[in-house]
Amino acid sequence: METANSTIGFGSSAAEAVGPLIAAGLFPLVGLRGVLLVDVVSFLVSAVLLATLPFTPADDR
Repeated sequence: METANSTIGFGSSAAEAVGPLIAAGLFPLVGLRGVLLVDVVSFLVSAVLLATLPFTPADDR
């Protein structure tokens, strides 16, 4: 369980650090509207991927 928690924490921290760097790199290329559009599209892709995950009932222990 500790390994899973540390992996999730690492992924979350990496995303929080890399996301703004990507936005800063995109800003000169596509401007503010482009960066916001990329953000919206990434949220939509995430929502679609989450919606397609199979449902697994909780394990009653």
